[in-house]
Amino acid sequence: MEKKFAKRHDQSQNRSGEQNRPLSLLMTSTESRQRGVALITVLLIVVILVAVVIELNRSSRADIYDAANLSDGIKLSYISKSGFYGAATL
Repeated sequence: MEKKFAKRHDQSQNRSGEQNRPLSLLMTSTESRQRGVALITVLLIVVILVAVVIELNRSSRADIYDAANLSDGIKLSYISKSGFYGAATL
């Protein structure tokens, strides 16, 4: 008799038409929508943060290259002046 009850209980449906499941597995439609909205929000925030980080990386690299070029330009001007003055003394 217990087997019949268990079988009947397993095959019964709840009010929403779904099979009976433990309460921990049931999720209402509003909960699933909220979880979906939360997932999309988190993904959007991550995409924005990645874009900001990439832009900051690019701009800092450009500043580093500009500083290196300025340094090289200063060195080259001193080298050319010393070459000019060295040739003038000969």
